[in-house]
Amino acid sequence: MQRAIWLSYDLGVSGDYEGMYAWLENHGAKECGSSVAFLKNYEFEGDLLESVKADVGETVALNRRSRIYVIFNDNGRVRGR
Repeated sequence: MQRAIWLSYDLGVSGDYEGMYAWLENHGAKECGSSVAFLKNYEFEGDLLESVKADVGETVALNRRSRIYVIFNDNGRVRGR
């Protein structure tokens, strides 16, 4: 399945921004300002949020202070988590 999503992220002062930038580049993301990116055709299987979490976690070293928010269209309503 494919869906357009926006990501807003805050990895903290010592976060793995290099890993995040590599992940965004590998997914063809477009930067939309400071710590915000748009992915036009994010491919996933199953639950969108769980897929994003697992996918990002494979490339980016996340810790308990890392924050990643996903904004997406859900049947005509904009949702974020």
